[in-house]
Amino acid sequence: PFFALMSRSSKRSREMLVRVSICLLIGHWLDLFLMIGPKVFEHAGIENPSISPIDIGIAFGFGGVFVLVVAKALSRTKLLATGDPFYDEGLALNQ
Repeated sequence: PFFALMSRSSKRSREMLVRVSICLLIGHWLDLFLMIGPKVFEHAGIENPSISPIDIGIAFGFGGVFVLVVAKALSRTKLLATGDPFYDEGLALNQ
């Protein structure tokens, strides 16, 4: 991610940020799986551990619940500042 986001244009590209974010999430999940998995599999008596469809389904399930909770929280609040005296001036500067 460091080298992918070096240039200013890549940091401003939504598509690039989504790709890097997905790579980071997959890498983090795999890192946790490799740190925690061996001890769990050893305790369960499994000799050849592998990533099963159930593991992937659980990861997608937690991701879906996370997106649902964040979407509900964002739908309950105002995303634009109200009552800010400099709001119109800020919009004019960004255009």
